[in-house]
Amino acid sequence: HPEEVERTGAVASRTVGLQVAMDTALPGQALTSGATKQTGVVMITDVVATVLSSHDASADGLIPGQPFRGTDSDDAQQLAWDRSEAARLVDAATVPALGSWLALGVIGLVIVLVPALARRRRLAAVGRALAAVAPLALPVGLCASLVPWWRADSPTLALAGVVWGGCALLSVLVLAGPWRRSRFGPVGVSAALVAGIILAESAVGSRLQLSSPLGAQPISGGRFYGLSNHLFGMVLAAAMMALLCLFTAVRTPRARVLWTVGVGLAVAAVCVAPSMGADFGSGLATVPAFGLLALLVSGIRLRVWHVLALGIGGAAAVLSVSFLDWLRPPEDRTHLGRFIDELLSGELLSVIVRKLAQNIAMATGYWALALVLVLAVLASIAILMPRRLRWRRLAALDAAQPVAHRVRIALVVGAWVGYAVNDTGPVLIAAMLGIWLALLPPTLPDPLPAGRTTEQRV
Repeated sequence: HPEEVERTGAVASRTVGLQVAMDTALPGQALTSGATKQTGVVMITDVVATVLSSHDASADGLIPGQPFRGTDSDDAQQLAWDRSEAARLVDAATVPALGSWLALGVIGLVIVLVPALARRRRLAAVGRALAAVAPLALPVGLCASLVPWWRADSPTLALAGVVWGGCALLSVLVLAGPWRRSRFGPVGVSAALVAGIILAESAVGSRLQLSSPLGAQPISGGRFYGLSNHLFGMVLAAAMMALLCLFTAVRTPRARVLWTVGVGLAVAAVCVAPSMGADFGSGLATVPAFGLLALLVSGIRLRVWHVLALGIGGAAAVLSVSFLDWLRPPEDRTHLGRFIDELLSGELLSVIVRKLAQNIAMATGYWALALVLVLAVLASIAILMPRRLRWRRLAALDAAQPVAHRVRIALVVGAWVGYAVNDTGPVLIAAMLGIWLALLPPTLPDPLPAGRTTEQRV
């Protein structure tokens, strides 16, 4: 009886829907499975695999889910309560917690983009600072479960306090370092922190993102480990912005190529490694994006076979890692290894059709995402031809820093390749658009004084 279950203190919620009590034969242990790779969380699709495994049976074909496994826990019941409470409270707390900090960025963007305000030197400096630190809320929110905010009397205020406290600490690093003397310094450091923290969280096993803002939500489902598409979009966009800012100080083609290759390898390694990001689609986008940027900053004339080689190289790298993952026991495989299973079982075409259908369904089923996609298409075109559109400040940035245009080319290519090869491409595009909307304006030159027609340099 539901009332009796809740009265005895067991973990239960009237808002979750179906609730099942079952004996897992793992007393005192927390459950996990290869499908979630998270202690204290399993999926309903794991039940079939568990039943089959308990009878030493196997399915004729591929089935979703992995058998339950037990893991030692100091207090399995407390862990279950924490998981349930965080999952129940996080949705309502996310918008106030993240939105209150992101609002500072909106204020900063208004100051930076309105010419009358941007011409006021001190006010413009404040606006650039606010815009530069705004995206820090994203990685801080992702790692907010470092502090058990859901145990507080006011969980929303507690989560907001965690976000503001973490962002404030990172903002000191962004705004107080020696790089603050350059207009590109704070933006570059902020972008590097966004990409670096998200990658680091995945590299150590995705232990913090469960039931955190922007992380996996047990009630609504999704990926419970590695890099989801929105996180990859943030990483790719932030890494590209960090390189743009770095290239304003690193001038030689050789150094720029080395930095691009180094950053690209680091991003690709974390994104694709089965024990880290375990994301098939991100590898297909990372190699072409950073490879193209390396060619553009090297001074080598770009040819068609370069582009084809980058695409083939990305596919070969991801398939190689997927095959190595497939060689592991079935219960240890990630999305990468299971893709090889689907390939061997002749389901490749159905996988491609399913991913395309999900992309289209997201774009047509959610008007907000459809609007974001339209804006992203327009923005992708506009940022590549600022002079034709008379975006004078962006054109002035390109005149002072020609490498900025090359970075934007690689960004646009990476974004739309990522959209095409991932099943939630619109979310990836939205994440990338948000990062650059916040970080590009602070890098723009000051607007001209009224009456002047010659662009100022950065």
